[in-house]
Amino acid sequence: SAQQQQQQQQQRRRNLATLLQEVDTTTNNSNSNAASSSSAIVLDVSPLAMKMRQSVRDYIQRQNANANDDITLLGIIATDGPKVEEAELYSECIHDACLEDGIHYQVERVMNSGSQEMERIIQDANECSSIDGILVYYPIYPEDERRGPYKCKSTGVYYKSQDDFLRDLVVPEKDVEGLNRQKKNDLIPCTALSCFEILQECSFLTNNTTVTIINRSEVFGRPLASMLASQGSKVYSIDKNSILEFLPNKDGSVRTMKNNTTLHECLQKSAVIISGVPSPEFSLPCDCIPPNAIVMNVSEYDNICHTSIMNNCNGVKFIPQIGKVTTAALLQNLIQLHSNASSQKKKR
Repeated sequence: SAQQQQQQQQQRRRNLATLLQEVDTTTNNSNSNAASSSSAIVLDVSPLAMKMRQSVRDYIQRQNANANDDITLLGIIATDGPKVEEAELYSECIHDACLEDGIHYQVERVMNSGSQEMERIIQDANECSSIDGILVYYPIYPEDERRGPYKCKSTGVYYKSQDDFLRDLVVPEKDVEGLNRQKKNDLIPCTALSCFEILQECSFLTNNTTVTIINRSEVFGRPLASMLASQGSKVYSIDKNSILEFLPNKDGSVRTMKNNTTLHECLQKSAVIISGVPSPEFSLPCDCIPPNAIVMNVSEYDNICHTSIMNNCNGVKFIPQIGKVTTAALLQNLIQLHSNASSQKKKR
């Protein structure tokens, strides 16, 4: 109803108010009104992450009340992977979150000099009834690794990388990151889902919102562009080779078309800008960011110069990191997998 929609809009405005943190970019003694009109604003997404994780805790409590088995997440780390230090750090964060929320977390560390051992670990986890979700810490192989030795069952072509093959090796019923191409569980990749949740929570999306996403990977940029376009947004999807437009159809489907515009022109037209370039060398050209835009960094690197955006981008709402929301999205995916499996058991 109209009243319910108004109440939801008011709640989202209250949510946004709790996220906003004004940052004074002139002097420590500047007037707050002047600061709000002349500087960017940093958004703290921690409240949204905690709200999402509360839903996880509520589910766990219901499971405990019914004397059900623990929910178990298995993490798999390649000890000779190209980013093993980052994987171990991320694993610690996941461990802490699981401990706080009542989820059992265990880790398998694999020397992956050959793919067979990694494949065996994943296949064993697929078949283990006590494991509810599988989280593989990518990348397993270096970026210059040649294409995998296997063909994708759904496309009939060779995988672009060994990592792509492993993503499809995890069965959809336990694919907590939603990366398997078969998509039988309808889960959305965690980073894409976290971006979408943030934009929805703060009412940043309306029909015909123009969005630029600098990343078109199968695990982040492409699914996020599709989601946003299906909700009515016009999305510029940018990678190093081309620019595509993702556009909504009237029936809710999405169409894509090539665009000959430039990165700078895309940015100037956008109300929402999301950068996920996996390189320390890339820096978003802040002089092209329009006033009052939403700017989000989802890369492990600083794609956006903090000083430049805070000093030169009037009214911009800046989200420098989304890791807490991504962790919460992953745990929500895990309990969704557990719920799906429980429903299937009851039908038998």
